[in-house]
Amino acid sequence: VVKAAMNLPNAGSDLFDFTREQLTVDKGDFRGFGVGGDINIDLSGRAVLVLGATHSESSTFSEFRDWVGDDDLPIEQVTDFATTSLTAGLRFYMQERGRSISSLAWIPTRVNPYVGAGVGMVHHRFEQYGEFVDEETLDIFDDNFKSTGNSALFYGAAGIDAGLSSRVFFNGEARYSHANGRLSKDFVGFDDLDLSGLQFSVGVGFRF
Repeated sequence: VVKAAMNLPNAGSDLFDFTREQLTVDKGDFRGFGVGGDINIDLSGRAVLVLGATHSESSTFSEFRDWVGDDDLPIEQVTDFATTSLTAGLRFYMQERGRSISSLAWIPTRVNPYVGAGVGMVHHRFEQYGEFVDEETLDIFDDNFKSTGNSALFYGAAGIDAGLSSRVFFNGEARYSHANGRLSKDFVGFDDLDLSGLQFSVGVGFRF
């Protein structure tokens, strides 16, 4: 299955809160478009092993809410947030996925909803670069703060397959993932980064 996705992160940890308080960044700015793919491996009539990968990212131009430079110009920076996940899970369909009408012919079920769950790994990149304010000295300086890392991920999903032909089908899915990422030393003093959130995806699959 080749898919396009929209990630809606919870953005609930204190680094996200700090960013929204200090900079002209809103929670919705962390939403990101993504691309990905799944490989489905038959296990039984209704069960499928799903191996997947998805990448999404957002980039937000901002300025400090309460500070301006000596020239009365905004103090500007960019915040990038990206995640790449690799997952393995089980999917259980509500109906048999198809029926054989002969030894050489198989007819897939036209519309088939499913539920699923799985585990995996998510790689995060949280980066802020541009101009910043030292709140003790009020000096303005250029810098680049960056955190990357890998974390365990758990997810639950619900979706639907709808046949377009005997070999091509549409897939739509809603997935909730839970994960927390340890921040790099550029963000000392902050809690783990909240990587949990919803993902909605649509895609086209091919049967072989």
